Amino acid sequence: MTKSSLPSLNALRVFATVAREQSFKKAATELGVTQSAISRQINTLEEQLGMRLLQRDNRVHALTATGQLLAPELLRMFEQLQELINKATSSEAANARLLKIGISNELLRWWLGPLLKEFYAIYPHLELEFVALPEYSSSQNAEYLKQLLTQDQLDAVLIMGQLSGRHLQATNLGDTELLFCSTRLESALKSDNAVYSIRESNDWQDWSRIHSPPAHTKTKATDNTAMALDLISLQGGSLLLPSHYRKLLKDAPLKNNSDLNASGSASLRLYTARHKEHELAVIAFSNWLQHVAKRG
Repeated sequence: MTKSSLPSLNALRVFATVAREQSFKKAATELGVTQSAISRQINTLEEQLGMRLLQRDNRVHALTATGQLLAPELLRMFEQLQELINKATSSEAANARLLKIGISNELLRWWLGPLLKEFYAIYPHLELEFVALPEYSSSQNAEYLKQLLTQDQLDAVLIMGQLSGRHLQATNLGDTELLFCSTRLESALKSDNAVYSIRESNDWQDWSRIHSPPAHTKTKATDNTAMALDLISLQGGSLLLPSHYRKLLKDAPLKNNSDLNASGSASLRLYTARHKEHELAVIAFSNWLQHVAKRG
C-alpha cells in the first residue's frame, strides 16, 4: 500500500468490530454478515496493509502487536464518526422536519385536516405547524402574506386567490366552484332570503355574472365561511360555498341547488418562496398536495 492510499473503510470497520468483540461470530452478528465475509474483509485489510493484524491459532483470533496498536484508535475514530453523524442528522431533522403552514381555519377544518393522517403516514419525519390566515387573498392582505413567505415566517401558504411576485412559487390545487347552498331550497333567491358571501372574495360578482340574480336579492358579506354558516343556521338564508368544502354537505343542514352553481375566479393555490423551492420538506408537502388535488 502506498503512503497516499488508504485501506477499505469497511474493512477497517470490520476489524474494529472483531477486535472489540474478540470473536468473528459476534462481529458477524452485529454487522449482519456471515463469518466468511468477516474473514474475507480481514484478509483484504491485511493484504492492503502488508502485515498481520490477527493471530489465527486453533480458532483463537488474538491481536498481533500491530493489531493491538491499531484497534483502539480505530474504535475511538468510529465512535467519534458515529457521534458526528448523529449530531448532523439531529440538527438537519430539527431544521427540516418542521414546516409552518399558513391556512384558514375553514380550509384546515373542512379540506386539509381530514387528510393529515395520510400525510403523516407517508412522511412521519415531517411535522406541520399551522398559522391562521384569511380564506381569500385580497388587495388588503396580499403584501402581508407575501412578506410572511419571503421573510421565512411561513414555509407555505394555502389560500383561495392570487398572490403575485417574482419571489413566489404558485401551485394551483384546483379551481373553485361556487355551490349555491340553502337551508331550504324552496326559499332560494326569494326576497326574504339573504345570500352570504365572503367579504374579501369576488364570489358574489363571479356568481352574479352567470346567474343575474333578481334586483330584490339581499346579499350579506361575512369575514369567512364559518361565520356565514353560523348565520344561516340561526337566521336561514343561502351561501356560496367553495367546492373545496363539499364534504360539509354530508353533515351540515345545507342543500345544494346545483342549477345555481357557478365557477369562481379564486382557485385554491399553494404559495412558497422561490428560495425554498429545492428544500426537500417543501417539495414533499407540495407534491403530496398536488396528488391529493388530482385525486379529488
